[in-house]
Amino acid sequence: MNQPETGEPFETARGNSDLQKELADVPRQRAAISAVLRAIANSPHDLQPIFDTMFDKAIHLCRADGGSFRLVEKAGFRLVAYKMTAVATMGPPPKLLEHGSFVGRLFGSKSPVQIPDLTTHLERNSVGEAEQEALS
Repeated sequence: MNQPETGEPFETARGNSDLQKELADVPRQRAAISAVLRAIANSPHDLQPIFDTMFDKAIHLCRADGGSFRLVEKAGFRLVAYKMTAVATMGPPPKLLEHGSFVGRLFGSKSPVQIPDLTTHLERNSVGEAEQEALS
């Protein structure tokens, strides 16, 4: 009696591989959580070290080259931590992004937005504002 090939062994192997990758990330995630909790315990009245630690650990866990961490305030989105790659030579991002700005409108919509080609998007929008904000 021949069994039809369903691809199950291949799918099972791929599933096991994905599970192994997830399990390998658990110690990194726990280490990141521990670091953030230590920062909170060591700096109960100064939030900046906590923001810096949270941001650094998020960048590390996401394997990202850079990014920014902003707080939502009445005046806009205040920059509290950022890191950019050497390629990004536009200078530091603005400290405060107003709600009506390119990124402010994006965050304010609270909806997912896909920008397939950032270069084309920046060319079509307010170049000065959009370029600066895209790096923040």
